[in-house]
Amino acid sequence: MRMNRAVAGLVAFQAFAACASGAVSGGPPAAPAVAPAAAPAATPPPAAAVVAMPMPVASGPVTTLSGVYSARQATRGEAVFRSSCLECHVPTDYTDDAFASRFVGGTAYDMYEQIRSSMPQENPGSLTNAQYTDLVAYLFQLNRLPTRAIDMPAVVDSLKAIKVEARPPFQHLTQGARKHHGSSHIR
Repeated sequence: MRMNRAVAGLVAFQAFAACASGAVSGGPPAAPAVAPAAAPAATPPPAAAVVAMPMPVASGPVTTLSGVYSARQATRGEAVFRSSCLECHVPTDYTDDAFASRFVGGTAYDMYEQIRSSMPQENPGSLTNAQYTDLVAYLFQLNRLPTRAIDMPAVVDSLKAIKVEARPPFQHLTQGARKHHGSSHIR
């Protein structure tokens, strides 16, 4: 705002000086030369600042139930799991109750860091940050958590912002099967 006032004052001074010099010399005033200087004021700095500001972040916590990884990323994580983890672990080591007891309530970063600091057993921390993040995405996929179009970033602050939650167990696979198949006398 101060810059606009300074420019406006300078333009007014130049216009006054041009008019005064034209009156003294008897020639025409030099007003047309001053008019283009007013053009920069047409795009005020506050509007430019609003355009440069980032979009507001959606309110509410980001959780694994809202989709935080891509299917492509989980596929890459599965490949890392097969090449670096399968020698000691099976996918079911990280699903359902085992997943919930280890990771639910923490953050994606907590998962990432626990895996990075201890795996692979013979050389912890030897994978890239992206590979560890892809592994976390694979574990989310194993637990039927929703995906999105873009990868989960391998950035500490982003991973810390993702709360790990799990879907409730599929009750229809156990209890519902007995109630809906055949007549009531068949058990």
